Amino acid sequence: MKRNAWWLFALLQFGVVGWMIWRYQRIQTSGTVHRFLLEPVDPADPFRGRYLQLSFEADEVALCPFNGQNPDRLYLSLGKDSLGFVRYLKAGKESPDSGEYLQADVADIYGNENGCATARLDFPFDRWYMNEELAPKAEKEVAAALTRAGTRCWLAVRIRDGKAVAEQLYINDTAIADWLPR
Repeated sequence: MKRNAWWLFALLQFGVVGWMIWRYQRIQTSGTVHRFLLEPVDPADPFRGRYLQLSFEADEVALCPFNGQNPDRLYLSLGKDSLGFVRYLKAGKESPDSGEYLQADVADIYGNENGCATARLDFPFDRWYMNEELAPKAEKEVAAALTRAGTRCWLAVRIRDGKAVAEQLYINDTAIADWLPR
């Protein structure tokens, strides 16, 4: 009896880990790519290594009408602008019935003028992890690129059923790994 319980417990553990891996791999293989413009900084985490902290241009959304209730999470219906970058068509407390959408946490809500407020969003893809040696170089390259006219830094994100996985960081249309000097 103890042996069967042990095997059942081990099978359950592998099943949970397998489901978590499968969920993110499914987004990576069949999710739709959306491009988010960004403004990064470069912190270090002693437990997770070097990464670029990503700050997005589109990290706020208008809530109209605003009834005074602060939601913890919003569902953002996604569209694209003329350059192919993400824009929000609608924000709501429930997932839309059709179309692409992203689930995001609400960090803060401010302003309540004319029945509208602005929500600042926390995305699930706000970090880009890199090789320890390349992260400081990448931070410098991205910071320099953001100051040059006509240069865009953006993150490709795959989205499926409201869940998101960061795919690649770009300067213009070149992946950051290819942009860095060797």
